[in-house]
Amino acid sequence: MDFKEYKNELKIRGYSGETIKSYLYFNKRLLAFTKKTTTEITQRDIRSYILNMIEKYGAKPATVNMAISSFKSYYTDFMKRNFLNTLKRSKTEKHEPVVLTKNEIITMIDKTTNTKHKLLIELLYSSGLRVGEAVKLKIENIYFNDNFLLVKQGKGKKDRYVIASKKFIKDAMQYLESRKDNNPYMFISDHNKEQHITIRTAEEIVKKSAKSANIRRRVFPHALRSTFATHL
Repeated sequence: MDFKEYKNELKIRGYSGETIKSYLYFNKRLLAFTKKTTTEITQRDIRSYILNMIEKYGAKPATVNMAISSFKSYYTDFMKRNFLNTLKRSKTEKHEPVVLTKNEIITMIDKTTNTKHKLLIELLYSSGLRVGEAVKLKIENIYFNDNFLLVKQGKGKKDRYVIASKKFIKDAMQYLESRKDNNPYMFISDHNKEQHITIRTAEEIVKKSAKSANIRRRVFPHALRSTFATHL
């Protein structure tokens, strides 16, 4: 089964590409596991598949819950089969957020010699953007005179305004003055001058910056978002 109609329905409902990809993946894996058709699937089949995910592959609660959401989306919402009403979601693990000190943040910025990379660190920390929002930031959405940014199509596909530090604004203006291109994005990819950097690239930039600052903890973009919220 190719789930074409289901995929189109998810697009119409405005689901993100990543969510659609995940929902299709789990529904296809369920059929491969059970060797049944969608009309034959029962709650017992789904529970067996989830148990297999946990016991054989060590699936975490977040992954299990994504699978459950996938099945409820398809069988309950799309197929109108009401046999999953009693299927409960997995209890999620709670982790303490990684929060850096102000000195660690300053050291990360000071030790980062690449101007574009330095700007990314400053942006993630001073505005609290999600990494996916930061890499897609367009120059036209930076309000240089008023020290704020417009985040387009953020989480939940909502637009919102966020603060921008005076240091980021100043450094961004200097950086843009030296650029000789028409790329609309703030952070240009080194591999494709018409596109922005990827989330993976941003993660590597943050990781390298933390290592240069001799921070021994695991530092990733979301840690800068958590640090922003805590310091604020």
